[in-house]
Amino acid sequence: MLVLHTRGRRTGRRRDTPLAVHEAADGTLWLVGGAGGQTAIPDWVANLRAEPAAEVTLDRRRLPVLATEVTGPDRDGAWRTLREVWPRIDVYERRAGRPVPVFRLDRR
Repeated sequence: MLVLHTRGRRTGRRRDTPLAVHEAADGTLWLVGGAGGQTAIPDWVANLRAEPAAEVTLDRRRLPVLATEVTGPDRDGAWRTLREVWPRIDVYERRAGRPVPVFRLDRR
């Protein structure tokens, strides 16, 4: 788990969102916008799309990150790995009826 710290794209207010995270062996952080299979895209996804520079609190440390939404073949490769970590994300994607966004967070 981590807490993602973003700014609301419309309000500019600070938004803190607890999320499941996968930390790869190289330290890269991965997030998926599955929202438990809801049809609406989570607000944090829209906020990162509007402003990819954010911060996370991970292991009680606050870290600046830069989010990149992965698409195409990069998403396919990441999705295969993330399915092993979170087997239910396929279910969430089917239930949502939309592609689930995948973000790579690189530490700045």
